[in-house]
Amino acid sequence: MADKPVRITDKMATYVAFARFCVTYKTHPTDLARMVTLARRAYQAGVRYANGAGRHEALDAAKVRFESVARSNGFTTHWPGLWPRLYAADGTGFSLPDTR
Repeated sequence: MADKPVRITDKMATYVAFARFCVTYKTHPTDLARMVTLARRAYQAGVRYANGAGRHEALDAAKVRFESVARSNGFTTHWPGLWPRLYAADGTGFSLPDTR
């Protein structure tokens, strides 16, 4: 009897990406969850601002909150758009894992 191929669900792929990020960048899962949450809030604030329904101050505050947590984990940030790009101490750039 042949084994059936195993399909990795989207939820399982998210868990794997989350775990790999934590191991690769030596980040505590709670800190990563907080960074993802704050990045989403900054993204939403940026969308509201771009659509004329938000204030620039709210966008700046959301970015500062994210950058504070990222910095406490040893990362620097750059905002090429609405989603942050993180950099390790050695200059390696990367994004947060996709956790939709």
